[in-house]
Amino acid sequence: MTEDGECVTVFLLFQGRGGRFCLALETEKGDTYFMVYPDLETIRELAKDYRVIPVCRELYADLVTPIALLRKLAARSERYFLLESVEGGERWGRYTFLGCDPAARVVYRGGKVILEDEDGSVTEIQTDRPFDFLREFMTRYRGPKLPGMPPFTGGLVGCFGYGLAAVTEPALRLKTGGAADFDLLLFDKVIAYDHLRQKLTLVDNMKTENVELGWATAMRNLDRLQELTVAPLPPVTEPAPPPAFTSAPDKEAFCARVEQIKQHIIDGDIFQAVLSRRFTGAYRGGLTGAYRVLRTTNPSPYMVCMRIDGYEVISTSPETLVRLQNRRLSTFPVAGSRPRGKTPAEDAALEEELLNDPKE
Repeated sequence: MTEDGECVTVFLLFQGRGGRFCLALETEKGDTYFMVYPDLETIRELAKDYRVIPVCRELYADLVTPIALLRKLAARSERYFLLESVEGGERWGRYTFLGCDPAARVVYRGGKVILEDEDGSVTEIQTDRPFDFLREFMTRYRGPKLPGMPPFTGGLVGCFGYGLAAVTEPALRLKTGGAADFDLLLFDKVIAYDHLRQKLTLVDNMKTENVELGWATAMRNLDRLQELTVAPLPPVTEPAPPPAFTSAPDKEAFCARVEQIKQHIIDGDIFQAVLSRRFTGAYRGGLTGAYRVLRTTNPSPYMVCMRIDGYEVISTSPETLVRLQNRRLSTFPVAGSRPRGKTPAEDAALEEELLNDPKE
């Protein structure tokens, strides 16, 4: 019984992952609140080695969907993200990750890093080694990997521009558009939607300079995240009319460039090239509605819906560019290739294998 007379039922639940116990409270209103983890005693011990520690609270997710959460984030924030996955074109990946209201922003453009720090300050640094800056910046937010937590509990989410390749390959003369070379947001509060367990894991990365103060702040932040999950959905707006697209270059100019590239390959100047066309059209309203259609019509292993102030990005990509996990670096390009054979017969066999591969 609570102080205001509300009846509370207490359950002790055993979670197999990580071998931990979890206490849950169910009120007579039907709300269920899982206790947070790790506990305060564990945090005091971890605080000896880490500046930040992810603190989690679990909720049932059977009354909410990732798209409903995305709409709520879009209605309250100018900076948010959703990351999700469909594997093999038919099976949802285990987790969908969402976040809003990042603690910091790091932008690199024209040889200059611009840092919007969590204290509100803005710092500009001239450098031709932006990745070194990112590594040093992220040492401030190194936290422990704890059993039972989602694989992503916070960090940098954003965009890397094509022109950034010139940082590691200065000999390249790349044309860049108006976008930054990279634009990254530091999210220290995350919602992880676990499709397998039908639960939400709310995450706040608490500071450890003052453990008691950090704990109290984390509880308030988790409360706000929980309030967001149960808040009513914003009203559905009228769908935007389909945009009328124009392209640059136009079809004739693009086809002429294709012929030029083919001749360069024949002459031995190059062995491959990637040509592209930019399609531009006016669009009214946000892209969350367009993302709903995109994820349904083109489900892919890497799907993104993200807003950073004045621009939005939606994407469904079939391939992993690069992944670093447990000190193992992997890449899984979709584009097909085979090694050259030692004889013309081997070449012909490998060519036939490539042509008959359904994926390629």
